[in-house]
Amino acid sequence: MSGTLNGNPLGCVAGLAAVNVMHEIDGCGIITDLGERLQAGLSGVFTDAGIAAAPIGVPAFTDVVFGRSEVHNYRDYIDSDRQAAIDFGSRMLAMGFLIRPGSKIYLSAVHTSAHIESFVSAAAEVTEQMRGEGLLAEAPTRVPRTPARRTTRASPVPDGSDLSRRRPAMGRRIHRAIAPAGPRCLGLLTDCLWEDT
Repeated sequence: MSGTLNGNPLGCVAGLAAVNVMHEIDGCGIITDLGERLQAGLSGVFTDAGIAAAPIGVPAFTDVVFGRSEVHNYRDYIDSDRQAAIDFGSRMLAMGFLIRPGSKIYLSAVHTSAHIESFVSAAAEVTEQMRGEGLLAEAPTRVPRTPARRTTRASPVPDGSDLSRRRPAMGRRIHRAIAPAGPRCLGLLTDCLWEDT
């Protein structure tokens, strides 16, 4: 891993200070709550408009996918209408929302419920414009497919129990390893990044 400030003592101190502030204000909790509201609001906008679109990802950095109502894997994601996502983002940018068109929508602990409501309201307006221009696919009327479940073969362990029932997701293992040494924020972040959903 390389970067401009990687290993720089000043960058490390600033990073640790930011983590401490996030811990003090429960920044991860704030961001998660706002992100869940954003995702619910966008889902409502797309459902009301009758278009095939969905907010995906973890609440802290939601991505909007057009042309699909559900995304189960990377193949579904790359098969989505990326141009519509770029157009949506460009229109939101023109309305004063600083997002990168066609990319994730990042939230921070300084955002408020009012910011989320304003964003969702603007998203409804942009969605209606794009639908009126014929740029968005209608939502399918068929019953959505149920994703296939992965099956794992049970591995016996010395005490005779089934390892597949005891083994936590990778994110939980990372969380348990980090949580005692650092603030709750780090554990939540690793859960968001690594836990199977």
